Amino acid sequence: MPQRSITYLFILFIFSASCSNTRYLPKGESLYIGHEVKIKRDSMSKSEAKALKEDLTGLVRPKPNSKVLGLRVKLWLYNIAGKPKKEKGLRHWIRTKFGEPPVLASSVDLLKNEEILQNRLENRGYFHALVAGDTTEKKRRVSAVYTAAPGPLYRIRAVQFPKGSSDLGRAIAGSAPGTLVKPGNAYNLDVIQGERTRIDQMLKEQGFYYFRPEFLIAKVDSTVGRHQVNLYMEVKPEAPVKAS
Repeated sequence: MPQRSITYLFILFIFSASCSNTRYLPKGESLYIGHEVKIKRDSMSKSEAKALKEDLTGLVRPKPNSKVLGLRVKLWLYNIAGKPKKEKGLRHWIRTKFGEPPVLASSVDLLKNEEILQNRLENRGYFHALVAGDTTEKKRRVSAVYTAAPGPLYRIRAVQFPKGSSDLGRAIAGSAPGTLVKPGNAYNLDVIQGERTRIDQMLKEQGFYYFRPEFLIAKVDSTVGRHQVNLYMEVKPEAPVKAS
């Protein structure tokens, strides 16, 4: 087959695959084609904004239909296979094995995604973060944009471990030299959870077999000023007696 004919066929395939996908949508529905997260940098560096953008982008749901060389081939196969009358045969095999049902714009929950992104920012130390989502539509194709204004990043000023005279309190205080939560570092809930696990492992080695990471709580005081926080590692009052 001449090269020009192959090129024409490829262009025809692209046109068919891109145009026909919306033709099969239910009445009143649009195809969700993806999302973008924008970061208002303020004093944030480009590298920090890029890392934050990648992190937030991965949290947004739903994911749009997958692409191969820029085309939603799986969706196209799902559509051209049609709805088979029986759960067998070629059409059913193509539709279920290689096809992918359309991701509809009606499945996008802007408010929920805003909450998820804002919660992640707060867990990363951006306590005054704000996120706003919006959608745009063109030719029955909808995309979403989430604009995040992180605000100032809070850092750890000091960490205080229990000062009690109990064996458990002394054991937890004794774990302080190896802490993962260090003054000067950015507040990060994931690191704090890792710290609870670290302390729990040390306690197990010292015979506190009934202790669990969730019995620890890191209380946060963000009123110390200059975008800093003090952390207080404490044992929850409701922790069972046998855990100590």
